[in-house]
Amino acid sequence: MSRRFGMIASCAITSDKNPNHLTREERTVTDQDIIELPLAADGGAVIRIIH
Repeated sequence: MSRRFGMIASCAITSDKNPNHLTREERTVTDQDIIELPLAADGGAVIRIIH
């Protein structure tokens, strides 16, 4: 099981009032992890995993 560093940026809970409001999370991820993303109806996310 290899470990990688991941950065996740996604729409914030308050994005319905401010569409430019994002959350950012940095964490260690493995090939066994499941990343759940609660998104707004028209929201999105970016995930970057670094070797």
